[in-house]
Amino acid sequence: MGLLEQEIGELRGLLSDMKAGRINPEQVNSQLAVYSQVEKRAKLILQAYALAAKHKSVLGRLVMANLIGDGAAVKHICIDLEQEVCICHAQNGETITRAKCLEFSGEDRNMESCMKCPQFERTRNRLLS
Repeated sequence: MGLLEQEIGELRGLLSDMKAGRINPEQVNSQLAVYSQVEKRAKLILQAYALAAKHKSVLGRLVMANLIGDGAAVKHICIDLEQEVCICHAQNGETITRAKCLEFSGEDRNMESCMKCPQFERTRNRLLS
């Protein structure tokens, strides 16, 4: 799955969580602000590479100026999936990382209640696939 498709899925999950009342509007706004900043930087990287494709000498200058990497644009826009945050309903709506979600839900005493949570499968798909 591509980065854009992944983010669209996450935004749909965010909308679903908001409609179901699992997260409050302030949490939604915080997450949307982060997505907005990622989107802006991704667009800048794509514009830089498009310009470099048109004018070969530009790529070297952009790399020398340390504005983009040397051919590895995806590394600059990918996020660490383990550090991505989600809402843990089993912990009173606390915001936790996906790594903590995986760890918490993997404990025998939490497995049954966590399996009912929409984050359970989403976290496993993102971290274990």
